[in-house]
Amino acid sequence: MANLKPVYKRINGKWAKQVAYQMQNGKWVQISEFDPLTVTWENISTIGYKNVIGEILVIPRRVKYLGKWFCVTKIDPDAFAYCYSLVSVTIPDSVTSIGYQAFWSCTNLTSIVIPDSVTYLGYAAFAYCISLTSITIPGNVNEIAENAFTNCVALESVVIGRGITKIGDSAFYASNSLKSVTIPKSVTYIGGMAFETNSSLRHIDIYYEGSEEEWSRITLFAIDTWVDNATIHYNCEMP
Repeated sequence: MANLKPVYKRINGKWAKQVAYQMQNGKWVQISEFDPLTVTWENISTIGYKNVIGEILVIPRRVKYLGKWFCVTKIDPDAFAYCYSLVSVTIPDSVTSIGYQAFWSCTNLTSIVIPDSVTYLGYAAFAYCISLTSITIPGNVNEIAENAFTNCVALESVVIGRGITKIGDSAFYASNSLKSVTIPKSVTYIGGMAFETNSSLRHIDIYYEGSEEEWSRITLFAIDTWVDNATIHYNCEMP
C-alpha cells in the first residue's frame, strides 16, 4: 500500500480527506478515504493526487464508507493534473462537474469520454493534453470554458454537442493539428482565439448545423486568423 499523506479539503464547512486512487497490480485501488467525523453529505467528489502512476483510470460511480454508498458527482479542480502516465480515463454518468485544470498536462492521455451527465466543464480542464486526438463534448455542458483544450497539439477532431451555447476564449487555442470541428446551431458565441493556432496557414473545416444566415448571427472575433482560414460547411447533420 502506498504511503501517501492525505490531503485535506474544506467541504460544506468541514474538513475532509481527499479520495485518491493508485495503480496497484494492474488496477486502480482506493488508497485513502474520508475522515469518519466529516462524512455528512450524500454526494461526494472524486479527488486525485498529482503524479499518480498508472495508465488506465476508471472512476467509480459510488464509493462505500461505513456500510453506506456515496455517489461520485464531481471531479475536483487539479484532480488528476500532471498524471503523465494516464492513457485512458472512464468517467461515470453520475458525474456532473469537471473542475478547472482537472486533467491539466496529462500528456499521454489519448482517450476520454465525457458522459452526457456533465453540465460543467471548467477552465483549462484538459489543457496541455498533448496526446488527445479527438473529443466529443456533450450538449448538456452548455458552455465550454476558456482554455478548456488549449495546447492539445494532437487534437484533430472536435464535436460540440447540440445545446452548447458558448465556446470560451482560447478554448482550443494552439491545438495545432485541428482539422475538423462540428458546431451546432445552438452556439451563439465563439470567443477570441477559440480555434487559433500557431500557424497562420492552418486550415480548419467547420461543419455547422445551421444555415449561412444563422452562422452570421454568431458573435465571434473576425480578426482571428482561424476565421479566414476556415471552410464553413452549412446545414450539416450532427453526429
